[in-house]
Amino acid sequence: DDRSSSFLSSLYSQLLPCFSSTQMHVGFDGATDVTQGRSKRAGTRTQVSLAFLRRVSSLAAMHGKKTVQFWADVLGGPDIEFSPSDLPARAVAMEWGYESDYPFSSRCSVLAKLGIPFYTCPSTSGHNSLGGRLSNAVENIKSAAKAALRHNGVGMLLTDWGDNGHLQPQVVSYPGYVVGAGAAWNVTEALSASESDLELICRLLDSHFFRDGDEAGVLGSVVCLYGDMHLVAEGKEGDWESSSSPSTSLAHGTRLFKCLVYRAVSPSGEGLNLTGLRRAQRRVEKSLDILNSYTGRANSADVLELQLVGELLRIACRVGILICVARNSGDVQDDSVMMDQLSGVTRSDIVNRLLQVLLLYRICWDARCLPHSFSKSVAFLERPLRDLCRGLPQMMSFVEERCRTGWITPRP
Repeated sequence: DDRSSSFLSSLYSQLLPCFSSTQMHVGFDGATDVTQGRSKRAGTRTQVSLAFLRRVSSLAAMHGKKTVQFWADVLGGPDIEFSPSDLPARAVAMEWGYESDYPFSSRCSVLAKLGIPFYTCPSTSGHNSLGGRLSNAVENIKSAAKAALRHNGVGMLLTDWGDNGHLQPQVVSYPGYVVGAGAAWNVTEALSASESDLELICRLLDSHFFRDGDEAGVLGSVVCLYGDMHLVAEGKEGDWESSSSPSTSLAHGTRLFKCLVYRAVSPSGEGLNLTGLRRAQRRVEKSLDILNSYTGRANSADVLELQLVGELLRIACRVGILICVARNSGDVQDDSVMMDQLSGVTRSDIVNRLLQVLLLYRICWDARCLPHSFSKSVAFLERPLRDLCRGLPQMMSFVEERCRTGWITPRP
């Protein structure tokens, strides 16, 4: 559609003069409907996408952006079959994959043989979680760094995403930053998800992020505890390899996250373990006691964010336990429980806890994020809140009022 080119030309003329770099990332992922409509007869999805990439590259070059970066999945997969001459000159493929078992090496091998410059792009693994997926992130980053070195990549780009409201605050990404920096500096010593390396990550966080020193610090351990709490809740503590296998894993997220954020009519308890959930709940409560008594040198925003994560995990564990108990008692036929099937007393207690958490969430958001985007984020937590209030009119009225006021802490 020529209107797309006109739109981009106008956008680039306004935006690109603000940046001096000669490189530009143009995206190009997620266009799943290419060749499903008017472009159906124009060729394969890869052919149509690369034709448009060449057009976009020409527009970028008009503003001094000589090199365009693009997400490499547009090239197809798992086998990459096209002519390198179809790419714009000086284009750089950004090979992304966010699971510990993503085949970086085989994909990068093909790109190298075709002579296509590339970056590997792992993730901090915070998206669609509450406290992160620490072990997955560590192994994902290590794999990406090794593949980039082995196949002469241009570099590595560590990504940090926020799907479904970006409910995980910045502090959740700190372990990924540490691991990514180390792997990029010396890939032969890249950290792994071993117990000793995870302990080292805790100490590095305490020294370089929280400024308490690697011996006296406690926050690093809390961050890393939260980072693998989903494994505890699934009864897979210390077994990240099993949790990442295609037959048992939940790609790009955690099952604890789905206890609070769900697209179906109700949360699901599939894959959760009652014993593990109760163990996770106890550990979260103990960590919150540590945070409440903390008097160290860390940034107060980091401490508040950790308290937020802990409270969200505690509520998710509570919901998960209720789902598992109902499932084990035979009260439900599958792994889902309608929120309004829970007793009014139980729902009121969860709602009151979630109300307090959302006030804290607003404070944490305003400290580091654009205020106007808060409403889009918190909407993902307002849905379970409303579901819990169904049949409780007074509580529903109170919740609706808080939603309208944007969760600003009321003045006394």
